[in-house]
Amino acid sequence: MININLVLMMHELGASDQDVIDYQIQYGLDSKESAVKYLEFLKDPLYRSYACLYPMGRQLVYDHIEKRFHTILAALPHIYSGLPTGKTAVINNY
Repeated sequence: MININLVLMMHELGASDQDVIDYQIQYGLDSKESAVKYLEFLKDPLYRSYACLYPMGRQLVYDHIEKRFHTILAALPHIYSGLPTGKTAVINNY
């Protein structure tokens, strides 16, 4: 995860802005303009934690869904079994 590396470079290793930008361009495959804007985002105290927490939360949700995927699929026939079917069911529901 490039964004976590950028945050660690800035706040733990004390990397310069240029080092962070260069890293983002090389490994994040971003343009210089995009890397500069992302650096500004990372430096903003209101948003810098977002750079780490969002990807970690995304992974947690993904893992949660992946573990329960087959349980959810197995439940679908039961969920939809009571719903009306056919073209008239769609018309009557609206």
